[in-house]
Amino acid sequence: MMLSRSRIAVAVAAGICALIAVTAPSLLRSTRIGLEFRGGSEILYVAASVPGSAEPSRTDLLSTARELARRANASGVAEPDIRVESPAQIRVLLAGDATKDQAQQLLQGPALPVQLEVKWTNTVGGVLGAADFSATMTAGVVALGIVFALLGIVYRAQAAFAVVGLLAYLWAMLAAFNALDATLSIAAIVAFVLGIGIAADANILLFERLREERRQAGSGREALWRSLRAAGRTVLDASLANLIVAMVLFIAGIGPIRGFALTTTIGVALSLLCNLGLVGALLLLSGVPERQVETVAPPRPLPFLRLTPTLFALFGLIALVGAWSIATRPFNYDIDFKAGTALDISLAGTPITQAEAIDTIAGSGIGAATVAIGGAQHDQVAARFDDALDQGKITRIVEQFRTAYGDKVAYQENTADPAVAQDLARQAVIAICLALAALAALVSIRFGWRYAAATLACVLISSFLVIAVFSLFSLEIDVTFIAAILTVMGYAVNNSVVVFDRIRENLQAAAPRAQDELPQDQLRAIVDLSLTQVLRRSLLTVATVIAGALSLYFLGAEPLQMFSLAIFCGLVFAAIATIFIAVPVWLGLTELIRPTPRAVSLPAE
Repeated sequence: MMLSRSRIAVAVAAGICALIAVTAPSLLRSTRIGLEFRGGSEILYVAASVPGSAEPSRTDLLSTARELARRANASGVAEPDIRVESPAQIRVLLAGDATKDQAQQLLQGPALPVQLEVKWTNTVGGVLGAADFSATMTAGVVALGIVFALLGIVYRAQAAFAVVGLLAYLWAMLAAFNALDATLSIAAIVAFVLGIGIAADANILLFERLREERRQAGSGREALWRSLRAAGRTVLDASLANLIVAMVLFIAGIGPIRGFALTTTIGVALSLLCNLGLVGALLLLSGVPERQVETVAPPRPLPFLRLTPTLFALFGLIALVGAWSIATRPFNYDIDFKAGTALDISLAGTPITQAEAIDTIAGSGIGAATVAIGGAQHDQVAARFDDALDQGKITRIVEQFRTAYGDKVAYQENTADPAVAQDLARQAVIAICLALAALAALVSIRFGWRYAAATLACVLISSFLVIAVFSLFSLEIDVTFIAAILTVMGYAVNNSVVVFDRIRENLQAAAPRAQDELPQDQLRAIVDLSLTQVLRRSLLTVATVIAGALSLYFLGAEPLQMFSLAIFCGLVFAAIATIFIAVPVWLGLTELIRPTPRAVSLPAE
């Protein structure tokens, strides 16, 4: 009977894989690719009223957008994308070889219902965009392969169902993008890649829980049901943390990373469906062999709390060094947070030195504020200008490089108005504060104020240390850095929820009605036991998400390197801080306010 059910489960899984294999190519072809991969220009206009008229209405903005689209079509631009954004903003995206001068020509002609002023521009060459797309997709495939291999090594046969769940998750994400007519931007692909690791966490939690439940009395099917209930509760709480971060990012309206927020929001819902629901159903269908019950030895509690003073001191030292750096050294802000123009030039494999790049730029008669060289082959030039450059000046600089290094030179330009830069900084601060408040409220409602205070300490120290690293090494901070910090915050809460959920469960088992009355030694023993029980899960989850971050850093598009580095640092800091900051803070608060303890028997391991 077990063999028959296993065959049915395998057949269902094979059918799902076959469906994915048949339909995925069509979904990929029909998915809208972002401007940064196709090449073209993007301009953000701020609308103002025509002299003598009232403030622009929504109707006025929509009429202006339709007229701009008509003019773009008439000028031969393929598939112009013109959106009305709040407050009183219109974003124009013109794919292909369009320059921002051509985009500006859309304003020429009969008067529009509103006056438009350029506040932010971005131009990407088609060759550079295609290269970025290829590199980012390669990073995604490598990350997926690493996650599959890791799951296979650890969970063996069970990992086959996890692979099916992850493939179904990616397929469902593509289907959702097509259904919503959403754009697959570079930020969205980043969310895809990082989402692979986060989605795998649901499988890891389920498998780890099943591994523990098999030691308990009862049939294999009963152990699986208990695992699904316990893991489902934890995954739901952790997913809420990621959903809060994504929604805050989206509502904050930070344009360049709204695609990241949208993808993460969709991914949270689909991950629950595919990586918990589908995988759980396949496991129930296949069944759990009875002979495997009771075969795994229980873990021996590790003395985590003994190491707390040492790790606490280490975190404190790093924080002090970071605070000194932040207080004495200015941040290396990208153009997103200050006015001017950022010009990134790719020399298609031809190496260049900083002195050569400075001389080439100077040959155009324009001086750059800073010039840096990057890329694995030292063929990327990142020039920053304090003043906003018009298209004519940008063309002169690019032509200087093409004269010296050939026609394969490609470029990406980003120009920001001071008002937009200040507004972006304000939105970033608001987004972080809103996320902190929402995450603290979530943990407080689900677990209590002591757990919330401890989780907040973990979130703050993890985020601060990432900021400190970027300050200490003068790493560039752009708008994607905000997404990285919020992602780290979400992960820190995610990890804390998993740890505190296990501590609470073990406390309830030991003293259902008098948890605050446990003697100190018994309370600490339960904490060490709980941390030991979730250690494997924490390490595996960190490994899967880090696989995505490192793949993006080493193989992804060059603009994603700082984002990936921030994610990598944040994940490491958050994983350690959960155990050695959050848990000790909670323990300290618990011991501070508890009544006179009494002896209570410990839960069985």
